[in-house]
Amino acid sequence: MREKVLGTIVTAAAFSSFVIYAYWYFNLKVYFLFVSVFFLVGMGGYMYLRLSQHKKLRNLSLAIILVALIGIGCLYHYSINLNRISILLLNLILIGLYYSFFRKIFFLKSFVISVSWILWVFFFVFKWDIVLYLQQFLYVFTLTIPFDIKSMHRDTIMTIPKKIGLSKTKYLIRILSVCYLITGALMGKIFLFNAVIQFCLINLFLNIKKSFQGIYVYIFYDGIIILQALIFFLLKYLIT
Repeated sequence: MREKVLGTIVTAAAFSSFVIYAYWYFNLKVYFLFVSVFFLVGMGGYMYLRLSQHKKLRNLSLAIILVALIGIGCLYHYSINLNRISILLLNLILIGLYYSFFRKIFFLKSFVISVSWILWVFFFVFKWDIVLYLQQFLYVFTLTIPFDIKSMHRDTIMTIPKKIGLSKTKYLIRILSVCYLITGALMGKIFLFNAVIQFCLINLFLNIKKSFQGIYVYIFYDGIIILQALIFFLLKYLIT
């Protein structure tokens, strides 16, 4: 349980960095209170998904989600409209469908998580850029698969590694990382440089057996999401 709690904290930090990355991309100001809300959304959501079997942690996760929703209401009350509410409801419906018969579709877990993260970003920034969202969809889709490798012998649902095996799964991750790299090239020099670093790290991690074990899967494959935002910040605000 300790591993999942610590992993959830890392995932929440990764989710926050993911949204911040989009904020910086659209030249939006990021304040501490906004970052706190991003973190609470990730923390509450993933704590519920991973630890809801423990009553105390389930109640804690629901409390965190409630605080996050109150924070969203306070920070975004001036811009909450039907479109934003629709995005939030669509996200909740998508997650709900995932816990129905949709779980039998082997690639759906990674797909749902990726779409959900993109919908959250769109909800927060409320700006559209097809290349950015395609790149980040591919990025999250790629980075969720190692978590399925970690649990492939325990999963009761059909995941990509269980369906096609470990070696083919790693090959798929490499293909997806190339697609991510290509989208980076379409976005400009800063994004291409960042994408090259991410591409190299992902393919390096695939050769490290420990990266699929215990807490390390969170450190490697959630931690790299934090790194993506940090590199973008360094390149955009400190170098250029």
